[in-house]
Formats: sequence, C-alpha cells, structure tokens
Amino acid sequence: MLYSRIRNILMSFLLAPVFIFAQDVLQLVPYDGTEGSFLGVQIIADTTANGGILPGRVYELERGGVYLAKTQLSMAEPGKHFI
Repeated sequence: MLYSRIRNILMSFLLAPVFIFAQDVLQLVPYDGTEGSFLGVQIIADTTANGGILPGRVYELERGGVYLAKTQLSMAEPGKHFI
C-alpha cells in the first residue's frame, strides 16, 4: 500500500514537466518547386504571423522530404538578436 502510494507520487512528479512544457508543433511542407516551400520562407512566414517564434514552437520536417533553403538560418539565444 505504501509502496504504491510512493510510486504514484513519484510518477506524478516525473510526468509533470510533460504537461508544463507543452510544445506547439508546426509541420513544414517539403520543397515542391514553389517559392513558398523553401524552408526559410516557411519559418519567416510563421514568425511574421506570430510576431516572433512562439515559446515551445517546434518545426517538424517530414521524414524523407526534401527541404531547400535559400537563406542562412541562424538561431539566437533567448533575449539576444542577430544584426
């Protein structure tokens, strides 16, 4: 009885971060020959529409998909900006 209670409490603490740090997944489209299917264009369109990258945003790529980028993608630390 005591063992199962301790196990339940421990499991709730271990699973809590899963619910606290939920991720917002955006599935990007593989390159199909159009201007809008470039990797950078899709990410810039998302950040422009939302006023920046949303906290917890994850960009998901399709396995086996071909993704082309015309621009260099640089990731900054939170609070820092590239010039």
